Amino acid sequence: MTGAVPDASGDRRAAAVEITFDGVGIIRGQHWPGTDRAVIFLHAPDGDLDDWQDLPAVIAGQTGFAAVALDLPGCGLSDDPAGPWAIARLLAAIGDHLGLPPSRCMVATAGQTGLDVLALDPMPPLAGLIALAPPESGDLPRSPRLPKLLLASAAAPQTLQATRALANRVGGWAIVSAISPGESDPWLLSGPWGVHVREQAAAFVRDCLSRSTAR
Repeated sequence: MTGAVPDASGDRRAAAVEITFDGVGIIRGQHWPGTDRAVIFLHAPDGDLDDWQDLPAVIAGQTGFAAVALDLPGCGLSDDPAGPWAIARLLAAIGDHLGLPPSRCMVATAGQTGLDVLALDPMPPLAGLIALAPPESGDLPRSPRLPKLLLASAAAPQTLQATRALANRVGGWAIVSAISPGESDPWLLSGPWGVHVREQAAAFVRDCLSRSTAR
């Protein structure tokens, strides 16, 4: 992952990024430059940043905000952690690298990583959270001040019901969107319905980050 690669926004290009994460080493990914607000993309624990397909590029291109998609420690091209690591410290390291406070950052997550962010207590003053396909969850602290967009598959009624229960559990502004994924690929970004995920995510990012302040 070196140099720059074209993205879906035309003239905008993504560059390789390396962030020092104390106790782990280097986490690596791609950075689409933009304004003084950013969306941080964190994939599910069993994936890598390629799972996001073109979503970071679409978000950066449609909103003008920066986007950073990273391989979690031990995944993709990032270094293997020497021991346990905390997602709160990871978000702090990314914010420090970007020179942005939490209130000017949103986090887009997939799978269990969404629950890991929602489990933070205290919750940093993030501008918002997007969670694709969050799994069933147990007790989580309430985060009424954090705007949340939760996307789940309409093809799995139990999963969709669990996502709605999650929205009620964490409270506050929580939008649940039911997506019908392609039959050959259940990932929400794949197939003809993936365009709806991209449109909803871009609109949510634009709304939340446009309201954000430098707290």
